[in-house]
Amino acid sequence: MNLDPQALAVRQPSADLVEIDLAVPAALPCFADHFPQQPMLPGVLQLGWAVRLAQRHFGIAGAMRQATQLKFQHPITPDVALTLRLSRGGDEVAFAYATPTHACSSGKLAFAA
Repeated sequence: MNLDPQALAVRQPSADLVEIDLAVPAALPCFADHFPQQPMLPGVLQLGWAVRLAQRHFGIAGAMRQATQLKFQHPITPDVALTLRLSRGGDEVAFAYATPTHACSSGKLAFAA
């Protein structure tokens, strides 16, 4: 079962910053089970996407060792336009998901050396 997002566009203005426009298709299996009357993207999936995309775009080989400052401000619903912003500072990567109208979630990820 593929739960990875589809990247629609990637902007990397510097080595420590990347913005990725993502498709959030209604066909993702998690939407059937995560509040069927009002589906939303699970926080654990948002975290997993941020980890994998940070590792890929910043060439991080180590596993995530800690997630801090997690905030879930607004639900991410199916078929919404979504942008993930990743910024790297040392062994931490800050992430933030947003739609054109709402900040959705954010946090910091620390990776093993």
